[in-house]
Amino acid sequence: MSVKKGQEKHSIEKAILSEIESITRKSNIDSLNNFRISKYIKRSQYIEHLSQWMEIFPRNQFLIVKSEDLFATTDTTVNEVFEFLGLESYQLPKYPKVNQGKYPPISQSMRQTMNDYFRPFNQQLEEYLDRKFNWY
Repeated sequence: MSVKKGQEKHSIEKAILSEIESITRKSNIDSLNNFRISKYIKRSQYIEHLSQWMEIFPRNQFLIVKSEDLFATTDTTVNEVFEFLGLESYQLPKYPKVNQGKYPPISQSMRQTMNDYFRPFNQQLEEYLDRKFNWY
């Protein structure tokens, strides 16, 4: 999406590898600066952001929805959100996919690099929420 908008000139692989390298080099400096330089990686470390929100608001005010569930069973997941919000169940005739892009697949080595990088963060998230995501 960033390439389409002209905000990113590099391939996804080059952009991600560059960010991982930069974050790793600067990991002991200022995490806020790491967040600012990261377009993709730090923002995808959900445990860091979610735990900060849950320090402010009670956990029971959060509904964590997996995008995989939303895409696979949209009507069921939407009604789960309605129920969580205390709204009546509602069924749309269709749930069209909007803003859907087509992207080339990433290489197996890039997938492995990302799995290796995100594994500890995803494990922390699973432990924190007591829920499995099976992302690795």
